[in-house]
Amino acid sequence: MIEAGIASRVCIDSRKVVAGCIFVAVRGEKHDGHIFLNDVVVRQASIAIVDKVWHKKCGVAFLDKIIMLAVNDTVAALQHLSMIYREKFSIPVVAIGGNSGKTTTKEILHHLLSSKYDTLATEGNLNNHIGVPLTLLRLSKKTQIAVIEMGMNHKGEMAFLCDLVKPTCGLITNIGTAHAEFFSNEQDIAESEGELFDYLIKTNGALFINIDDENVVKQSIGATKETIKTYSMSSTADVQMTDIACDLLNGNTRCRIRTCSEIEPFVFNLIGKHNAQNVLAAVTVGTGFDISLNEMMLRLSTFKMKEELKRSITKQMGDVFIINDSYNANPESMNAVLDTIVKETEASHKGRKIAVLGDMLELGSRAEMEHYRLGKKLEAGKWDIVLAIGTFAPLLCKEKKIAYSRAFENTKEERNKLIDELTRLVQCGDIILFKGSRGMLMEELLNAFESRCKELRHKEKNYVG
Repeated sequence: MIEAGIASRVCIDSRKVVAGCIFVAVRGEKHDGHIFLNDVVVRQASIAIVDKVWHKKCGVAFLDKIIMLAVNDTVAALQHLSMIYREKFSIPVVAIGGNSGKTTTKEILHHLLSSKYDTLATEGNLNNHIGVPLTLLRLSKKTQIAVIEMGMNHKGEMAFLCDLVKPTCGLITNIGTAHAEFFSNEQDIAESEGELFDYLIKTNGALFINIDDENVVKQSIGATKETIKTYSMSSTADVQMTDIACDLLNGNTRCRIRTCSEIEPFVFNLIGKHNAQNVLAAVTVGTGFDISLNEMMLRLSTFKMKEELKRSITKQMGDVFIINDSYNANPESMNAVLDTIVKETEASHKGRKIAVLGDMLELGSRAEMEHYRLGKKLEAGKWDIVLAIGTFAPLLCKEKKIAYSRAFENTKEERNKLIDELTRLVQCGDIILFKGSRGMLMEELLNAFESRCKELRHKEKNYVG
């Protein structure tokens, strides 16, 4: 069943089933794959891997329609299938872990490596115990390098993914407080992310180390000098980025990157120090695969983040600038985008700074403190208006030096009130940031605001939005 090529047709989404496909019926939070067995049969899947209990109750209806393999746990079966399949390939596999920046780093690295190698990469951000096996099952005879994004929110999860992926090299973008809800303390988070480096050290793999993050450096203890390559934006390293200049309103960043033998100017269509660090991480890995800085500089100039994965998008709407960073949020990424906006607007932009912010989720016992700190940061950055939504919104609206702030509950009625308030407040030249955790659906607020502005422009010729 697992010959090279056939496994690329393993899927868990009945809508993507094609003739000859192996369908794994996974029970998720929203859907149970077993419900769609009729669709899978119609689409001519060859095999369905199903739950034993379901098979005993319902399998008889499909006996003459499709071959079924009944197992105790369909997710475990998918993982085992991917583990066996991975062993058929002796190729470099790059693992990318870390609290934030994984997907962006992966997309950039895929773009760089693809200029020279047939490269397979994780689709989107499918980086968990289901997404990683699906990525491995897309390996083929032509694949020369694989880039696998690996996420975790529990201790031991990264080690488990390493056993599936068997990475030959890897990096940890950063270590912060994301997913703190599931850990006792920051040390637990660091050690759990560090399971990637533990695996690479044990297997004599290569480590690409962000020496600007002391927690990442600590996790690399035990690696031999021959197996590490360092990168930094502030210190001497094997690969170093300097002279970083962000053009916030045009949505690009300029910098220089140097190694011991090369130095090149880079321009890329991403904004912020955090994205510059993602670029540096990807370039560092690229140097490990014999791609010159000059080649990567030229290649990176053509990089565009996929629409569905874009993190920070700057666009002009009438006389207002919108920064859409609504995809997700944790303390590190929130601080990064706020710092970028404050720094880049101090001298060059005279309009007001408006922050439309949602809760940072999965912080556990740290949530109140982190939102309090965020409120202080907004005050220090001299933000003019803060409109916050969610359980912790009041903590962002306490600071007296913010000219105007208002907290909203995360209900349909209150979300509409927020849009009303923002529409009323906006003026020519304003910069508006939208950011919050994925579960806060900040992109819906942005879309609603844009629609409201469009309506008003039709009615009122002088409306600024």
